[in-house]
Amino acid sequence: MLPDTASLFRPNAATKPNDVVGQAQVAGGTEDSVPAVVKSFVSPTLQVDSRPGMKVALHLDSALKAPVSAGQVVGSLLITAPDYPGMTVPVYAAKPVAELGFFGKMVNRIEAMFSRKKG
Repeated sequence: MLPDTASLFRPNAATKPNDVVGQAQVAGGTEDSVPAVVKSFVSPTLQVDSRPGMKVALHLDSALKAPVSAGQVVGSLLITAPDYPGMTVPVYAAKPVAELGFFGKMVNRIEAMFSRKKG
């Protein structure tokens, strides 16, 4: 008798909607980073034997510049496991980040000038 598929495969909850999975760095914004969230349940169905080898890697956009809109894609989650084809899930900005104004940009430039290492 063959085993039923329910005993061979199981869903594995990785994240829930609005779970913060990381912080995306934002250049030129009123905040230095923005929380990165998923919008839906992420629950890959894996073979029972593959679960211990499941890995979730967060890849964030390294060139993220303000302004950032709430809900803007800022990266992705890559879920891998043995004998599993993999799953890529987009991650989104949890809130907006405005662009710095004229004076904020000037302060950033002045701070950058003094923080450079001389050598």
